[in-house]
Amino acid sequence: MLNCDPETGVCSLPESSDKTAPQVPLSTLVPVARYIGDPMCSWCWGISPALKEVSTYCQIRGLDFSVHVGGLRHEWENIHRVTGQPFGFSVLDEAEFNYDTEPACRAVVAISRLQASSQVLLAFFSGINGKVFEVNDALSFIDRARL
Repeated sequence: MLNCDPETGVCSLPESSDKTAPQVPLSTLVPVARYIGDPMCSWCWGISPALKEVSTYCQIRGLDFSVHVGGLRHEWENIHRVTGQPFGFSVLDEAEFNYDTEPACRAVVAISRLQASSQVLLAFFSGINGKVFEVNDALSFIDRARL
């Protein structure tokens, strides 16, 4: 389980009791593209078109592509300016805005545990991104049943 600081949004992996990595012959290693993000991360929303291209590239070439979650925050306006991805800023004017990414991360993990394909998982992840940043349907204070 990730250790996430609620103030900074920074997450880290827990310490492992096993300090030695297993020795694996290079000939048995299979290339994997791993995307680590957060469904409520604004930069993740900004780069979502490129992620879809990477996922498609991997699928065409028979490479594994996987989605993993981690915590991130900040910079919506800058991301919009740099990437051109649409953002709805009205949520920032709400009297209460709890930017808790844990429910969204749990939803992504739940879908991945259902053995969803990487394309389905990325579509789900991106769907949450769009709801949060374009439509302002933030999961921390909106009915989760509408996912």
